[in-house]
Amino acid sequence: MQGKNYKTGRITITKIVLFLLFLALLTFQLCRQPTTKDNLSILEEQYTDVSDVEYSGMENITLDLLKNQPLVTLVTINLYGYPEARVMGNLYPQLIAKKALDANSLDTYFAGNIHTDKVKHIRNNPKASVYISDNATFKAVTLTGTLTIIENKRDKEAVWDDRFLGIYPGGPGDTNFCCFKFDARTLKIHRGAGSPTVLIKK
Repeated sequence: MQGKNYKTGRITITKIVLFLLFLALLTFQLCRQPTTKDNLSILEEQYTDVSDVEYSGMENITLDLLKNQPLVTLVTINLYGYPEARVMGNLYPQLIAKKALDANSLDTYFAGNIHTDKVKHIRNNPKASVYISDNATFKAVTLTGTLTIIENKRDKEAVWDDRFLGIYPGGPGDTNFCCFKFDARTLKIHRGAGSPTVLIKK
């Protein structure tokens, strides 16, 4: 009788251990989110190849919008995993003028307050997109990529504009002032169904 109870007890313990292992594995799978590297690998497999001529046309449309539109929409991923959009001042023209960016770069910088939600978003998940449009011509483009919070003085001074003094009286060294670089990875010109998404760089 005692041997039977012992055997039954061992079976029960084994079942409990297996159940706990199952729960641990399930929790791990549910909690695991793909890393930026994982997502970029998937991204590289899904982009569309276009001819050099077509890409040049897409690039020219994008550069024209970047150079001439005063506002852009920046989308980050909030702490709940949802996209969150806000309108931002387009600093691209002044960055080109200051030679802080190459003339044909599709990257750009943004300025903001270090204490804002978007900074928390970037630290938690650097993936982002930038949407630029011209209502007069119906041209629109979406760039996707990653954001990096910039700490070094040189880049902060390049992004700085004296119009910011009303908000950041301490200039580019103001403790509340920060900037972040948008590193563009894909490009999509919105022109109806089937608009291709093109990989700019890996």
